[in-house]
Parts: sequence; C-alpha cells; structure tokens
Amino acid sequence: VLFRSADITVRLWQQYRSAGPAAKARELCKLLVKALPQTIEILLSSIESLASEYDFADDVRNQHGAIFLESLLFILHLVDRNAFEFLEEAERDLFMDTLIVEAATKFEQAYPTDALKVLYSERQAQYAECDKFFPGQEEPAKDTFAWEFAKNIATHFDEETSRIQFMVYLG
Repeated sequence: VLFRSADITVRLWQQYRSAGPAAKARELCKLLVKALPQTIEILLSSIESLASEYDFADDVRNQHGAIFLESLLFILHLVDRNAFEFLEEAERDLFMDTLIVEAATKFEQAYPTDALKVLYSERQAQYAECDKFFPGQEEPAKDTFAWEFAKNIATHFDEETSRIQFMVYLG
C-alpha cells in the first residue's frame, strides 16, 4: 500500500507538470496531504496488529502520536524515492519542498513546522542509507527500511524489551 501510494503521488505530479509548476505543485500537494492521514492509519493499524500479537500493544497505544509522526516521515521518504525515479531534479525539488510545507501546515498543531522539517531531514539522511525494504533470506535486517523504521518507532516505547521485540518482529 505504501509503495503504491508513493508511486501514485509521483505519477499525479507528472500529470500536473504542464499546468504551471509552482501553483500546480501547491494544488496537488494539498490534495495529497489530505490523503496522508488515511495512509498513515493503514500503517498504524498494521503496527497495532503486530503489537497485539506480540504483547506490546500498550506501548503502541501510549505513543500513538510519535508513531504517527514516524509513519508520516517514512511515507514522505518513500514518496521522495519515487520522485527521484520519475522526475527531473528541479521538478523533484519543487514537488518535495511543496509537499513538506503542505504536510507541515496540515499537522502544525501537533508538530511545529520547523521541528517537523528538521526531523524530516534527519530521517531522509537515515533512510538514504537503505537499499532495500526487507532483508533477503539469511541476511541481517540491519540497514533495511523496515529495520530503520522499526528502530525509529521503538525509541518511543517505554520498556527496553518492547523496543527489542518490535525491532525484531517488524525489522
């Protein structure tokens, strides 16, 4: 679902290309940002299901806001990866800059805009080091998207055991 959403996002941008870059970027990104909460909720539902199965659901419930933020940053990174694949550099920069501003505006009551932008930059650097989503058979999970995402979420949990379990099961 996440990869498909990111792919659809970039393909929509390609359709808007000819209509005038800056104005259409804002228009499109506002539309996309409206869909972010639903996409994030799908991801959160999967996380909550996994947490219930392995007995750390309380940690997930207690840290819903932090996990929502990590999920938002992760999805934005996936969109950016697709943007690199399909858009020219200048288009990608305009598209992602606009998307980040729109996302920050949408969630500014929960997350201050400047703080969201700084954390986004940090996650971009972290996820840029990942080459694949999941490890191959008999490969360690370290340095995959799933592992790094799980690690970011697990830092918000209260108990060390829950952190380790979550990273192992998700990563």
